[in-house]
Amino acid sequence: MDDWTPPHFPAECFPNPLAAFIVAEAEATQTPPDLAGMCVLGTLAAAAAKKYEITPMEGWVEPLNLWPCVVLPPGERKSAVHRAACRPIHDYEREHAAKWRREFNQKASERRLLEKRIKHAEEAASKSKGKDAEALSKEIEDLTAKLAETPPPIYPRLLADDCTPERIVSLLAEQGGRLGIFSAEGTLFSILAGRYSSGSPSIESALKAHAGDPITVDRMGRPGERVDSPALTLCLTVQPDVLSEARSTKEFYERGLFARFLFTLPRSRVGARAVSPPCVSKDTYLAYATRIRAVLDLPEDRDAAGEILSTPINLSGPARRLFDEFRSELEPRLRPDPPLGDLAGIGSWAGKLAGSLARIAGLFHVAEHARAAGGAIPSDVDQETILRVLPFAEYFIAHARAAHSILVSGSTREAKRVLEWLKEERLLHFTKRDAHRKMRGHLAKAEELDAPLDLLEERGYIRGQDSTGKAGRPSEVYGVNPCVHGQNGQYSDGNARRRTP
Repeated sequence: MDDWTPPHFPAECFPNPLAAFIVAEAEATQTPPDLAGMCVLGTLAAAAAKKYEITPMEGWVEPLNLWPCVVLPPGERKSAVHRAACRPIHDYEREHAAKWRREFNQKASERRLLEKRIKHAEEAASKSKGKDAEALSKEIEDLTAKLAETPPPIYPRLLADDCTPERIVSLLAEQGGRLGIFSAEGTLFSILAGRYSSGSPSIESALKAHAGDPITVDRMGRPGERVDSPALTLCLTVQPDVLSEARSTKEFYERGLFARFLFTLPRSRVGARAVSPPCVSKDTYLAYATRIRAVLDLPEDRDAAGEILSTPINLSGPARRLFDEFRSELEPRLRPDPPLGDLAGIGSWAGKLAGSLARIAGLFHVAEHARAAGGAIPSDVDQETILRVLPFAEYFIAHARAAHSILVSGSTREAKRVLEWLKEERLLHFTKRDAHRKMRGHLAKAEELDAPLDLLEERGYIRGQDSTGKAGRPSEVYGVNPCVHGQNGQYSDGNARRRTP
């Protein structure tokens, strides 16, 4: 990545108190503004998610949680910037600790009292007969119903450190469907890869918690857990080696975990840093913290089960037209036929780009209108907000490509060899067995072709079709995009069921 020239980070597009803090924090720590900017995005998402959701068009709803991930080498002051960005949330939790503790203890006391009354009534009912027994039975029924309406006390929290997928679900259920995980180490990747589950990746709940899909988990020996509309924010700052190691977990690619992250790979300032830069001024930080605090103080409604109910915000007419113009320009770039579809190589990620930008627009809208004095957030996002969000599109595209090159670099060489073989033989279809026979001098096992073939399929050069033959060992079949041979047309599948010789 030494020749990588990152695009300009559009810090100026953030609502003003946030933009000023990003620039000041980057200068104070002599770090790229991308680092502070992405951490601020994560902080804002953790504060606003679940309270609001955005509807870019009828039938399309996006929650406001995000998964920003900054990739920087060691010694880049990632932890310091991380702490500074999310400090308003930590301060908010600390300031409310005494109040939350009182409420927790009060609810716990109410439940204990009800449980004691039920136990006492049951003991008395076991010794009673006739009308006394009937009265006690009715009392037990009423008390039990009241206990069911008094859920176990939960101590509120907004942030958590790296934790297992099972614990993430439990925290989401406890906290009304909202949770933010901030980590400067990237340990979460290894946890999701199966560190605590015998090496078996466990990402289903995380995927649902990004998309806002319902999560239902049954537990042996205890009640199950359900979250109807989870909103999990992940804000990670990791080293390049962490990303390189994560690519070995095939499920991260195949099931779209990486496609949900907004990656940023800023250029290091090490070696050109000022020795005594100015600190972030008190006024700059206070304005930033006050705005985050205003978002945290926004009211929230909850259903009977305690889950936070999201308030919808929409795009105004001009904002929707502008956003639709962007989507119309983006759509052809998603074609699986390079070079016409220039985003084919990151197709899974690019397919979620419009949704990510809609989420950022919702966050900017909430941050722009949240004030310490309170008041409702306008229901419509204006055109100006969309204009401030659109510059992030090409920024994130460039960084997604850079991150993708790290994630697939171990497979790139073999993928190029397979592609050259396809061109030389002018093949329109082939099997994995065919490819392994050709690559046997480079790859000892057929399984080593999985990653190169996945890479070629991700970039639109090939497409998996069907397994071969009714006799003998099956082998995956792939159709070859005619554009590989400089032709137009469709993938060939005429011999997709042929037997491998």
